[in-house]
Amino acid sequence: MEIIRMSKKEFYKAEVIAKVMNKDWTQKRAGIELNMSLRQIKRLCKRYREDKMHGLAHKSRGKPSNHKINSQTRDEVLKLIMAKYSDFGPQLIKEQLEERDQLVFSREWIRRLMIRENLWKANKRKSLPCYQRRERRPQEGELIQIDGSYEKWFE
Repeated sequence: MEIIRMSKKEFYKAEVIAKVMNKDWTQKRAGIELNMSLRQIKRLCKRYREDKMHGLAHKSRGKPSNHKINSQTRDEVLKLIMAKYSDFGPQLIKEQLEERDQLVFSREWIRRLMIRENLWKANKRKSLPCYQRRERRPQEGELIQIDGSYEKWFE
């Protein structure tokens, strides 16, 4: 028996499709339940018939991302940062790598790399002050008009 890794959402989808395959539910009802079109439900039923639960599990689970930067390139960039750009911020490092070394990476990837290697400290967000709401006036449109000037306009 093989273990299949599935999210709760995928598992629920598999349960619904199994009910359709056992003819407990119609494909239309499954479509309403899963918020999918009838065409998608038919496609899922076909995959369930061919591969059972394996067919409904995400195909790229356990595989590295297509956008993952390999460790050799990562180490090369890290050496460049430590050698040439140790006192620069992520945005300036990005610009210098593009200009001088012809290496193109996103600013955010460089920032995360620097944080992971303790070369950059992430700033915490400032907490905004909370203001107390004023009491509602008894009459609509009624607000006290205040003269904020220091001059004595009225006696």
